[in-house]
Amino acid sequence: MKQILRRALLCALAGAAGLYTAAAAVVQPTEARYVADYAQVLSEDTEQYIIEKNQALFSATGGEIVVVAVDFMDGMDAADYAMSVAENWGGIGDVDRANGFVLVYAVGENKVWALAGAGIEDALPASTIEGWLEDDFYDGYDAGEYDSATRAFFDDVYGWYESYYAGSAAGGGQGYYPAGEPDYVYGYVGPAFGLGTLALFGLIVVLVIVVCAADGFRYRRYRRRYLMPGMPPPPFVYRPFIFGRPHRPRPPRPPRGPCPPMGGGFFSGGAFRGGGAGRGGSSFRGGSFRGGGFRGGGFRGGGGFRGGGAGRR
Repeated sequence: MKQILRRALLCALAGAAGLYTAAAAVVQPTEARYVADYAQVLSEDTEQYIIEKNQALFSATGGEIVVVAVDFMDGMDAADYAMSVAENWGGIGDVDRANGFVLVYAVGENKVWALAGAGIEDALPASTIEGWLEDDFYDGYDAGEYDSATRAFFDDVYGWYESYYAGSAAGGGQGYYPAGEPDYVYGYVGPAFGLGTLALFGLIVVLVIVVCAADGFRYRRYRRRYLMPGMPPPPFVYRPFIFGRPHRPRPPRPPRGPCPPMGGGFFSGGAFRGGGAGRGGSSFRGGSFRGGGFRGGGFRGGGGFRGGGAGRR
């Protein structure tokens, strides 16, 4: 038994060490928020372009497109690195919609990965992302033209957001409503809960709690009187007030043998499931969105990515 516990503890420590190593290898967000050019391959004009477009994008949809350029990924797989960025940067995109997007590449290792949030990956599958990489990114990237390749791919993704949310709003009012803005400004009327409704709901909750507590008290008395070992069958069947089924006396359980050893394992978490594109290796222009400044500031907690993607590993 001690050996099993010792092995489980060692496995847990090894897993925690692996997670810490992966987190330490991932770069941290910059003050620019939406672009982290640690490889110094992007022009100031492109960085400002990405920032301004993201501000308008978040104001209109809650979506964010993060671009990360590094020299090396410290031996990590490109998909794992992109997932770590998505999870360790405190949430990319709207937390509830999980509609962020991440592009990560390492110029010294020829690794690229692009990853869509869990809330949009069905509408933006890995095959579409891979097509954008093949058509507008890889040629410039392989030629060392990182700036133009990044900007072209960013425009592909940004244009998709414009088309997707414009179509969603036209098809059912699924547009984004920034915090602090009244819903009626956008033609949306949410549920109205007055004080009377809240009071009635609270009264119902209290009533249910009282009934359940009383029922539990009744059953404990019934059990002490009629269901203890050695007592004869009870004269009547206990019936709860609201929930549950009648409690009938059960025959004694047969003796159980020794339990077989149970297996174990560690579960991997995360909000990015699997979608995206890239290779493993050695823009949204104006449109129908309302503009506006960046609201909320920084990356919010959450996640929203479930894994996968496309690119070069």
